[in-house]
Amino acid sequence: MNFYLLLVLGLFFQSTCSPKIDFTTGEQQKERIKKEPIKWFFGDHSLELGVRFRLEGFYGKNTTLLNDHNGGLDQVLIPAKHTFDMAAIYGFGCQSHCYDILKIKVSARTKATWGAPESIATTEATPVKNTDVVFGSHSHVISRNIFWVREIWLEAVLNDMFGLPIGNWRHSVMAGFFPFQLGRGISLGDAYAVDPDLIGYYSANAIDQYAPGLKISGENLHSGTFSYDLYAAILNNKSNTFDNVNLRIRGQEYGHRFCQQRGFGVINWLAAVRCKWFPIKDGCNSLMFEPYALYDNQKEQRVEFIGDAQSKLGTLGLGIEGTLGDLDFGFEFARNFGHQRVRGADSNAIINQVRNGSCLVVNSDVVALASINGDMAGELALYTPANQAIINASIESQLQNGQSIGGNLQNSSDRFSDPYVNTFKGFMAVGDVSYKICDCIKLALAAGIASGDRNPNRDFDRLGDSNSNTDYRGFISLQEVYSGTRVRSAFLLSGAGKVPRLLSFPSDLVANPYPDVVTRFTNIAFVGSSAIIKAGSWNINPNILSYWQEHATRTFDRVTEAFVKASCARTWLGIEMNTFADVMLLNDIKLFVVGSIFVPGTFYKDIAGRPLNRDQQKHLNSLDNTGIKTNFVPTIGHNTAWTFNMGIEYKF
Repeated sequence: MNFYLLLVLGLFFQSTCSPKIDFTTGEQQKERIKKEPIKWFFGDHSLELGVRFRLEGFYGKNTTLLNDHNGGLDQVLIPAKHTFDMAAIYGFGCQSHCYDILKIKVSARTKATWGAPESIATTEATPVKNTDVVFGSHSHVISRNIFWVREIWLEAVLNDMFGLPIGNWRHSVMAGFFPFQLGRGISLGDAYAVDPDLIGYYSANAIDQYAPGLKISGENLHSGTFSYDLYAAILNNKSNTFDNVNLRIRGQEYGHRFCQQRGFGVINWLAAVRCKWFPIKDGCNSLMFEPYALYDNQKEQRVEFIGDAQSKLGTLGLGIEGTLGDLDFGFEFARNFGHQRVRGADSNAIINQVRNGSCLVVNSDVVALASINGDMAGELALYTPANQAIINASIESQLQNGQSIGGNLQNSSDRFSDPYVNTFKGFMAVGDVSYKICDCIKLALAAGIASGDRNPNRDFDRLGDSNSNTDYRGFISLQEVYSGTRVRSAFLLSGAGKVPRLLSFPSDLVANPYPDVVTRFTNIAFVGSSAIIKAGSWNINPNILSYWQEHATRTFDRVTEAFVKASCARTWLGIEMNTFADVMLLNDIKLFVVGSIFVPGTFYKDIAGRPLNRDQQKHLNSLDNTGIKTNFVPTIGHNTAWTFNMGIEYKF
C-alpha cells in the first residue's frame, strides 16, 4: 500500500516538475557557483585545505522508554550542538607522474553540546579500590573545547617507491587512522570506539576517530574493472606497558588464584580482504561484485569480569551494486563463523556489606553455616585470614556449587562456572532497489534481516544453565552504525537511538532476571520504501519502514514460574516514518531538517510495564510514605515517539 502511495506522489510531482520550484532569483542562481577546495601547487607539491562546520538542534519525546506515563521526563532538548572539522591534504608527484605518489592527510575535530561541557570528552573509567575491596569506577570530564586528531594517514604508491614497472597495475600502501568498511559497513564499519549517539543525528558524525590500521591496495589501470584491498587494524592493545601486562585481573579464572596477572600478548586485532569487480562498466550501466572476508581475534572479553572470555570471529560476505539505466539496485549477504571460549571462573569476590549499621568486608559467594568467630549463620562469610585460607583452597568446579567447605562455610549455588564454547552461526542480508521516474522523482524499496538469538552467556531458566557448549545464531557486526542506503532510518535501524530492543527475559530464579538490550544490526527484520524528491533547490526524502524481531523474545510467566510458548512476545516492533530535507542557502551552506515518528508495534504492547533493570524494579516495589498516588511509571511502554533535528552545515 505504501508503494502505491509513493507512486501516486511520484506521478503528482512528475506533473509539476516543470517549471521547477526555486526560491532564488535568476541573479542568485548565476552567482551560486560551487566553490572548489583551497589548493596550492608548487611544482610537484600540492596542498589542499578544507573545513566543515555543523550547527544543529534536537528535540525528542519518548525516545528511551516509549512511555507517556513516566511523568513527561522522557524528553530530550538540545538547543545547539556544534561539530567543527578541518583537514589538510599534502600530495607529491602530481606534475611529474600525473598522480600523487605520496599523500598525507590530517583531520582534526572539536564538538560539544552547548551548555553541557561534560559532553566534550571524558577519561576512561577506572576501578576504585579501598583496602582489599574493588568497587565501582570513576572517570573525569574534560570541560574545555579541545581539538583531537580524527584522521591521519600516509599513502604511498609502491610501484614508484621500489622502482617496479607499473604495467597495468598500481599498488599502494596506506597507514594511520583512516576510514575503512566492508560492503555497506555492517559486517565491518568505520565506527571505531563509538557509543550510540542521540536519535536523529547523522551516524557519520558520531565517528570521532577512525581505527589505526594498515591497508595495501591495488587497481587495474588499463580496464579499471578490478581492485583489491588488504586491511589490518589494531583495535585494542593491552601489551603496551609493564602495568597493563601485569595488571591483576585474572584471579577469578580457574587456575589463576595465585597467578593473577593479565600476561603478554593481549591484543585485539583484525584482518580483512575485499575485491571489487566490475563486469559491466559504461556510461549508463554498471555492475559491481564485492566479495570480502574478515577475521577478528579478541583475546580479552568480558562476560562477568574482564578477561573471562576470548573470541575468534570470522565473517564471509558478498555485496552487489548495479545500475541499469534508471534502475539502481544493491544486495549484501554475510555469515558469521568462529567461536567464543568462556573460561572457567570463580565468581567469589571481596565486597562491602552494611550489617547492623556497620560496614563489613565479606565474601560475595560464600555463606557461614554457624555463628562462630564473628560470622553469623546464614550471612555472607567475613573476610578473615581463616576463612580466606579455606575459600582459596576450595576445588574449582561447578560440582562444588552449594557444597560445604571447611566445616563452617558453604559455597553459593552459582559460585563456580565451568568453561564452555559458543559457536557463531549468525547471518544477515539486505537489499534495495530504486527507480528514477523523472528528473524530480526517484522511488525506492528495501528489505533486510539479521539473525538473532538470546544471550548465550546468561542463565534464563535456572542457575548455571548457560554453562554448556551452544550455537549462537545472532549476527555479530563490528564497528557498525548502519542506517540504510536507498531507504534510510533516522530512529531505530541505525543503532543511534536509545529505544531498547529486548532479548529474552530470564526467570526470577536467576540472579539477574532482567533482559538484555540490543541496538546494533542484529535480531531485526525490516521492509521499507522511500521517495527522493527534487523541488528546485530542495531535496526531500520521506521514508517509511516496518520492523520485526527475527528471534522472538520469551517473557517469563511469574504466576506459573515457567516459560511457555504463549508467553513469547509478538515480534512486530513497529513503524517508523521519517523525512530528510535539505536546501542550499548560500554557497556551500546547507540547511537540513530531519523529522521522525515511531509508532510501537505489538512487541512493545506485550512487554509494557515490565522492569528492565534493578532501578526500575526497585521503584515498582517501593513503599510510598506520603499517601499520594502518582502516575509515574519508569518502565517500557508502547506510546508514540517522535524526534526533530534541524541545523546548518557549511563545508568546502
